[in-house]
Order: sequence, then C-alpha cells, then structure tokens
Amino acid sequence: MWNECLPPRNNCIKDIKHDHFIMHPSEPGNGKFSNCSKEHMIAFISTLLPSCFELKTRQNCSTEVKALPGVSMNLTNICKIAHPNFLKWNVNTDLKSDCRFECCSPLPDNSYYPTCVKHPLPDGADCGGGKVPQPRWSSARANHETARGVSSTATCLF
Repeated sequence: MWNECLPPRNNCIKDIKHDHFIMHPSEPGNGKFSNCSKEHMIAFISTLLPSCFELKTRQNCSTEVKALPGVSMNLTNICKIAHPNFLKWNVNTDLKSDCRFECCSPLPDNSYYPTCVKHPLPDGADCGGGKVPQPRWSSARANHETARGVSSTATCLF
C-alpha cells in the first residue's frame, strides 16, 4: 500500500522530453533522476518497514556482469521511440566510426533529401575498429566531472 501522503506519480514521461534523465526511453541519460522519479521512489521507500533497512548479512555480494544494452539493441526501434512522427525509420550507420548513427525519414513533400537526426550509439554497441561506446557515467567518474558536464557524444575506447 502506498503512503497516502506521497501518492505515486505515473506521469514522469512529461519530465524527460528535453532533460535526458536516467531511464530516458531513447537517448543516453544525464546521470540524474528527474524530480518526478525521485518523488516516486520516496513514496515507495516510505512504505517499507524499518527492518528492510537493517543489515541482514555481512557477506559481500556481487552482481553478475551483463552485456551493455548496445550489444543487442535495435537501432530502428530507438529511431521509432525517438521520432514517432517520422514517415519511415531508416538507420544510417555511416557515422559508426564516431560511435554515432542517424535516424532518417523521407519528408512529406517527397523531396529528394530525407531529414536525419544524429544520435550516440547505445553503450556497448560496436563502433567498428574495435571501439565500443562506454557508459557516460564511467567517463564522468574518471574525470571527476558531474554527469551533466559530460558531452552527449559517446566515449569510445580504442
């Protein structure tokens, strides 16, 4: 049961359109949760019993390392989510060597040139030449920057 003083919010989607918070559906996050997401988490955590916060074991636990999302993510699906109003979703990977791709669509006036929008490849995708984009937060930590200070282009390892 939710805390009646802090009801859950189910409309956080409106907060993500331009700010690229964690869990943005089609763009890399900025390493921060939106205020809406924070409120939702606080509402849930406030319903937990105090025993949930007690240390249950002194054993070290580790999480199984899994592949980053870009290993299996479909770029066409990213284009569909990021650009729902495109007439068609064509992926251009000519920028792959820069760890980027383009979502392209013909224009409604049947012009020869399509409209295209550049996006960073998802973390873990193959950039060619042995390069792989790494999570943006890892480069922020390494450089002692805030996540907001990291550029939107992927960090490629050589």
